[in-house]
Amino acid sequence: MEKNLKTLENITVIHKAAAGKPGIICLFMPESKRCTGSYSSFPDLRVTTESYQEVPSITLNQVFGDNKIYRCDLLKIDVEGQEYEVLHSTDDEVLFRTIRIHGEYHNVEPDNVITRIDDFTFFLRSKGYEIEVIPHKRKPNHGMFYATRVK
Repeated sequence: MEKNLKTLENITVIHKAAAGKPGIICLFMPESKRCTGSYSSFPDLRVTTESYQEVPSITLNQVFGDNKIYRCDLLKIDVEGQEYEVLHSTDDEVLFRTIRIHGEYHNVEPDNVITRIDDFTFFLRSKGYEIEVIPHKRKPNHGMFYATRVK
């Protein structure tokens, strides 16, 4: 990432994983080294191995506060299943300053209601967003979501 972004002055790379709480989380390794986007804190995504790395984690509240972000026009989020915890743990005031959220949702904990897209869209609507969901054609509870602040 740093190599790809080195010519851009207005981007800060944070060497931490986005999560619902600060601390240390385990990121399970992808089966293939070519699947660099498949690191996940959920070991059963069918693309990860049992090997993992412990990495520091940070919340969206901390990212906004530490970097003095007063308005975010677009939050792009694809954190392999942590989307639910990241956004559910984010303060209303931070979400209010976030105009659009585009992300991928994942089928990570089938027995946990907050990780179901219906509950997730209800949650985002309750925070003032209009939601468009595009489900994956072959994977249950997996796809893309687009949230736009309407109030």
